[in-house]
Amino acid sequence: ERNWRRDPRTSVLIHDPSDPDRFVEVRGTVSMTTDGGPELINRLSLTYYGEPFTGDDGTDNVRVVARVTPTRVVVR
Repeated sequence: ERNWRRDPRTSVLIHDPSDPDRFVEVRGTVSMTTDGGPELINRLSLTYYGEPFTGDDGTDNVRVVARVTPTRVVVR
């Protein structure tokens, strides 16, 4: 998060585990917000673990939502 504030350029690379020659690369810029952070982590926890997220209870952690605006997409 600190690096994205300094320089919002980013790249996301996703490999196909069944074929190492297949991948998707997304290059772009990141925008960040704290709006919806607690709701997002809770929704992900419910999806993957079937229970609400409680890892931040009793802390002052702030959840950041990062979104990538693509400028280039490569599929191979």
